[in-house]
Amino acid sequence: MSRQVGKTTSGRLGAALVACAVIALTGSAQSVAAEPNDDFTTATGPLTAGQTFKANLETTTDADFQFFYVPDTVEISVTTINATEKRGGAADRGRTIVSSLLRARKSKLPLPVTSTVKPLRPGKRSTVTATLLPGKYFIPVGRATPSGTDPLPNVPFRLQIGPVGSTTDSYEIFESRCRAAQRRLDRIRSSIKRTSKRVAKAIRNDASPRKIVKLKLKLRDKRAKAAPAKKAEKFACSIPR
Repeated sequence: MSRQVGKTTSGRLGAALVACAVIALTGSAQSVAAEPNDDFTTATGPLTAGQTFKANLETTTDADFQFFYVPDTVEISVTTINATEKRGGAADRGRTIVSSLLRARKSKLPLPVTSTVKPLRPGKRSTVTATLLPGKYFIPVGRATPSGTDPLPNVPFRLQIGPVGSTTDSYEIFESRCRAAQRRLDRIRSSIKRTSKRVAKAIRNDASPRKIVKLKLKLRDKRAKAAPAKKAEKFACSIPR
């Protein structure tokens, strides 16, 4: 069971975290996030910067996935805290955890943002700082210990994102930006088509060389705008819900 101080919605690290770890490695009212949240499709979120997310790896195979949205390019910090009480020896067996930061992609596996994942023993914390582009990001948390070591259950952990105001609870901002980028690209393409017709017409009608050159230069300028507009549209529309 997971709970966040602040707003969360129902949203698995097991085998999926292992795959990602190979890639990377490989105050408010409280609310409760329903299980399962143990894969990318059921991740808990969006988490809110400046608030504390509390969760627990209840079983020996449990793993929790969380996500958050970044509306604008910003340097953020993600702090993972192993809130397990340090007891020493066998009492801490299997209670070391790992977390990672991954960028979500539409119809593709998420990509790791950072290249290292630091194991956290009971009572330890780790902070990752990175400059993130607008988008959706996952924070999977699971055990660092191989399943064959018979880890003990119940490993509470906490997540904190900073700075305050760097995240958004709304996906609609990305939908709006996607539509705006699509409209801009459509306008440029329509303008290119019209100007191409004007060039062809000027040539057919034996217009003056000066006029034809002027139209061709205009067409070249419009085509030059299409590539960055297409790139912007691709990026704006690449962020999954």
